[in-house]
Amino acid sequence: MPSLTNKNPRATGSIASFENAVELSMTWEERWSHDRFEAMCKLWNLKDQDAQNMRQLQENLNDVIHWKNDPFEVMRFYKEYYLYATSPSSSQSHRGTALRKVETMFRQMIAWRHETNADTLLARIPTPDPHWHQLPCQMLETCDYDGDPVLVDRIGAADSWGLFQHFGVQDFVQQICWIRELHCHPAFWQSSQSQNTSTSTTSTNRRHVRHFSIVVDLQGLHAGHMRPGLLPLFHRVARISQECYAGWEKRIIVIRAPRIFKVVWSITKHFFDKHIQESIIFGTQQDYLQVLSQYMKLEGLPDCIAPGVGTAKGYPGYFQQVSLAGGPFRRIEDNDNHDDIMLNKEAGYETGSVSSSDSSSEQSCKSKKNRHSVKVVSSSMMKGTWKPTSTTNATPSIRITQSESNHRSILAAI
Repeated sequence: MPSLTNKNPRATGSIASFENAVELSMTWEERWSHDRFEAMCKLWNLKDQDAQNMRQLQENLNDVIHWKNDPFEVMRFYKEYYLYATSPSSSQSHRGTALRKVETMFRQMIAWRHETNADTLLARIPTPDPHWHQLPCQMLETCDYDGDPVLVDRIGAADSWGLFQHFGVQDFVQQICWIRELHCHPAFWQSSQSQNTSTSTTSTNRRHVRHFSIVVDLQGLHAGHMRPGLLPLFHRVARISQECYAGWEKRIIVIRAPRIFKVVWSITKHFFDKHIQESIIFGTQQDYLQVLSQYMKLEGLPDCIAPGVGTAKGYPGYFQQVSLAGGPFRRIEDNDNHDDIMLNKEAGYETGSVSSSDSSSEQSCKSKKNRHSVKVVSSSMMKGTWKPTSTTNATPSIRITQSESNHRSILAAI
C-alpha cells in the first residue's frame, strides 16, 4: 500500500513533514506576531472591528499552550461562532456574548485534542487500513473560482453500513478524525503558491488555506443509510466536524438527492447548526451541473460528478488512493492470491452509483499482507441495536462520548 509520503511540493503528505511543520515549533509570541496577524487579516479581509475582536481573543487565550493557538486557527472559530451569530444591528451585549462563545468553543476544542491525543493521530496511524479507500471522500487537486480547495464526499455511493460492520463505531469515528486531521493540518498545504492547470485557477496562498467548498453527492442514497446505529454515528461525526474542526466549510453543495432524502434530511438536519443548514446549496439531478458551474469549473471535478467533462483527481497522498466509485463493501483477503482483487469492480450499489474511470483507483485497491486487525468497541451510542462479533488488537482509537446536559459539548477519552 502506498504511504503518505510523496514528492509533490504542494502537499508532502509525509508524517515527518507534519511533525516538523513550522507552526508546531513556533512560540505563542511568534504565532501571534504583528506580521502574521496582519497576514491573517489580509487573508480574511477583516474589518477594523473584527481585527480588534481578534486581538481581544489573543489576550483572552494567552494561557492556552497549544500550536492551534494561532491567529489563522482562531479565526475559523471567530468566523463560526461570531460572524455567523452577529449582524450590524446586533447589540453590544449580544456581540460580547458571541465573543465569549468563540473563546469557550476554542477552549473546548483544545481540551478535546488533549483528551483524545488528536495531535499524534497522524503519527500513530501513518497509513490507514486500505479498506478505508472504499470511503468515497476525496480532497481534489483542483480549486474553485476563488482558488479555494474542493472536497467531494459521495455519501450516497458509500457502503456506510458495510464499513460500520467491518470496523465498528470507534474506529469509524477515528478514521473520520484522521481525515480531518490530514486536510486541516497546516503541513498539508505546504507551498506558498500553486497553479491549477486543469481549471486555470490559481491559489495565491496555499500556505494558509481559509476554507474549502464541499460537494456532497447523494446519488445512490437509500434506506440502508438509515439503519439502526448509523444515524447516531453520523450525528457524532457531524458534531465533531463542526465543534472540533470549526470554520473549514466555505459552502456545502448537495447534489443529486433522491426522493428519500426528504425523509433523511428531516432527521439529519438537526445534526447541523442553523447557519450551516441555511447555507446549503442544492442541485437536482437535472440542474446540478449548472449549479456547480457557478462556483467551479466542471473540468475541475471528477468524472463521476461531471461525466465526460471532469478530469480532476485526488490530492497527492492518501486522497489519490481513495476510490470515488463507491459500491458494496469488499473485504481484502489476507492472501497474496487476492492481492489483485478490485474493491469497487462491481458497478452500482443498490440504487446505482456512478463508477469512476480513474485507473489510479484500481491501483489503490491492492491489499497488503498481514494488515492490522481492527478492534471493534461496543458503545452505548448503539443503544443495543448492534454488537461486535469479534475483538482483536488494534491501534488506539478515539472514543467519543457526549454530555447529556449539553448535546453540543463533546467529551472524549482514549
